[in-house]
Amino acid sequence: MSEDLNTPDMQGDPQLPEVVSFLNQYLQSSEFQDRMQELHPDQRQGALGLVFDYKIATADSADFDAFWDHVRRNSEKDLDGFARLISGSIARGLDIDLDDPASHELIFQKFMENYVDNGYFYHSFNGCFRHAIEEEGISAESRAWDTEEIKKLGKIGDGIGFGLLTGWHDINSEGTTFYASSSRNIHRYAVASPEWFAQFTSEGMHIPNGPEKTAFYRRDYQQAKQNLIEFCHKVSSRDEILIAQGREHRNLTPGEQEYIMAFFEKYWQLLAGPDSKPCVALIDRKRFANSDFMQGMTYGEMAELVGRMGQDPGVVEVITQVLYGDEMGNDLRTKETVEKSDFSIVELPEYNSLMGGK
Repeated sequence: MSEDLNTPDMQGDPQLPEVVSFLNQYLQSSEFQDRMQELHPDQRQGALGLVFDYKIATADSADFDAFWDHVRRNSEKDLDGFARLISGSIARGLDIDLDDPASHELIFQKFMENYVDNGYFYHSFNGCFRHAIEEEGISAESRAWDTEEIKKLGKIGDGIGFGLLTGWHDINSEGTTFYASSSRNIHRYAVASPEWFAQFTSEGMHIPNGPEKTAFYRRDYQQAKQNLIEFCHKVSSRDEILIAQGREHRNLTPGEQEYIMAFFEKYWQLLAGPDSKPCVALIDRKRFANSDFMQGMTYGEMAELVGRMGQDPGVVEVITQVLYGDEMGNDLRTKETVEKSDFSIVELPEYNSLMGGK
């Protein structure tokens, strides 16, 4: 390895949980960057999520040489193989034999202690909100933008036949905070935060496929602006005969185009500036213990569940089910504020750094 993960430099802030401190250090290290460059860009965001799962699940028995060897030799989507890697790391830490069925319950108990009892849910966000989140917690109500301005933009989109011009703002950004049980998509969500602005500038159906789709992730002002200029031109030059026949939506007005471009300039400055690095809040899983069905789950219960699914109810299969049985971590939501004492923040690599500008 290019860096010793046990040196003081890799231990980070002693006031943070050890796992969080480690991740903050490791994700910015040359060791991590070098390992990511060995992978195809399409694998990297998924592999980053696996770093979280592996470190949290194995805690002080993590072996990142073995981790990267596994990821390099197998697809990052080989979840059964990944669960076996976790199980093996825990078994070594406990000095027991993974292949001995009598050891499986002990391995599962240690896994659940690490991953559930002391584990996390994830809320990815744009770093420009970090100060407010650190001061106020993760609020379902407080927002850094003017909701009425976004609604006005949405109405313009409705009028010209693009009802999702601002994505799912009304669902995702009003009175609700989303969080996830899986780390698989934390980077993708973070670089696209807030979702409505990523949709508006890059991801939406009104933007052509190609590099245009990643303009916001890359914080590429010129490309994002060009996306909207071309969109405005397209919806300002529709055939008037087709419009009169009801076969086309109306044209965008000059005033509406001016509003779209002014809106873009205002919110690009806020949401794509130098502080807009991708971040994720690791929310203490016990914060939502009342709604977390994994709390208190025994090995026998999980083995029975896996067996009913027609699988071998060994510890590897059981851990796979805990990690990924909810179809990669369905989005969860809350209307409550998550207090700042209930989470820690990890800064993620910027999109261009991780993906090489793809």
